[in-house]
Amino acid sequence: MPGQTTVSVVPMLDISSSMTSAMGIVKIDAKAFVRSARPNDQLGVIAFGDTSSVIYPNPPGLVTVSPSLNETALAAQAIQGLTTQNMTNMGQAMQQANTLIASATGSVKAFVILSDGYWTAGPDPTPILGATPPIFVAGLGSIVNQSYFQAMLNKNANSKYYNAPNAYQMMTIFNDIRASPPDVAAASNALTSYSGADYQLVPNVIAADTEEVQISVVWSDPNYYYTAGDPSGYAINVVLIDPTGHNSPVQPVVTDPGYAIFNLNNPQPGTWQTLVQYSVGSPVWGTAAGFEFDTQVNLHLEAPATLKAGEPLLAQARVLDEGEPVEGLSIRAHITRPAISVANALVRHAQALKAVIPDPEFLHEGHDEAIAQLQTYERHRPEGQILSQIPSMRALSPEADGSYSLTFPDTTEAGNYNVVLHVDGSNSKTGRSFSRTRRFSTLVI
Repeated sequence: MPGQTTVSVVPMLDISSSMTSAMGIVKIDAKAFVRSARPNDQLGVIAFGDTSSVIYPNPPGLVTVSPSLNETALAAQAIQGLTTQNMTNMGQAMQQANTLIASATGSVKAFVILSDGYWTAGPDPTPILGATPPIFVAGLGSIVNQSYFQAMLNKNANSKYYNAPNAYQMMTIFNDIRASPPDVAAASNALTSYSGADYQLVPNVIAADTEEVQISVVWSDPNYYYTAGDPSGYAINVVLIDPTGHNSPVQPVVTDPGYAIFNLNNPQPGTWQTLVQYSVGSPVWGTAAGFEFDTQVNLHLEAPATLKAGEPLLAQARVLDEGEPVEGLSIRAHITRPAISVANALVRHAQALKAVIPDPEFLHEGHDEAIAQLQTYERHRPEGQILSQIPSMRALSPEADGSYSLTFPDTTEAGNYNVVLHVDGSNSKTGRSFSRTRRFSTLVI
């Protein structure tokens, strides 16, 4: 039945000074995340800088989302008002999150923390975090080190670490977290760039017997807003196309500058397409996602949290329909790896770094001076990024037990290796056709 699984979630948002350049996009994505909540879900939002505070609700607590979704609008309003501070009081945020989650009644409970650095003020967060609920860590930037969070992640087997080298990738992480409950699946989670006057089509293959679907489109520039009509000026048009190829009359339940969210009840099975039309003066990043609730079809994966440089990255995926593995599927992996490790970048650019005076916010984040110099040099370097990413594609191989395996040997450079899996296929036993996507990050050291 729709609404069978309710989620109690506490997002914790880093607002330290090194987040300044990313805050615009982070605000949009965090607002879209909380506005995706369904009736009877619960949420409370925390922001931490020099100190930490529960920015919604007031007085602090967990609020249950009503059918009007007004609570999610108020949470988004609180996020919009955030401004950056100097330090990173992550421990105080954990203390407040523990207090909030103690009153949770959702069938699924979770912490979500978005940060680009280490704690630099207040108590150590690691001993404060308990064994439950699981924590989902969204690490922003090319220098964020998963090993810093590993002790927190080890406390619960369902905890997970993600990395987004750039802020515009953060919504794909929020979408993957949204698909983490056992009966929720992401049919799509596509990141692309909107440029000029053009359109994008993102398919969602919705399985039979699915009773509730949510489709969202989030873009990186808040100057652009949703329209049901002509996408001229600063308007972006989003239309759902049903499996018969006709425009659906369904309108979004939520629209704000930066995103539009649609809910579909008892959708026709088959391929629904999200059509995004735009005319933008400069490139805008966009993320389109589709979620199935109370689904019988889920993509499960096993992947290493860490590897030593030079060891192949081995991962295993399994698609289960009503608990049974589905064979004969096409599963592909989009992998991004570091072009150069931080250590090698420090050596390669050593001469140029000697003259660099670090920007103060990078020193405040607890990095040593050499890394702060590298971050500052990269920020102001006209040639562009040093710590760039190299993309590649791999097809997963079917195994005798019904699983699918990924082997990626190119792990010579240390850093975060980010992998997105996408499945297209059908189950001849149940007659369900579907698409599924999940992502993970592995730290190579």
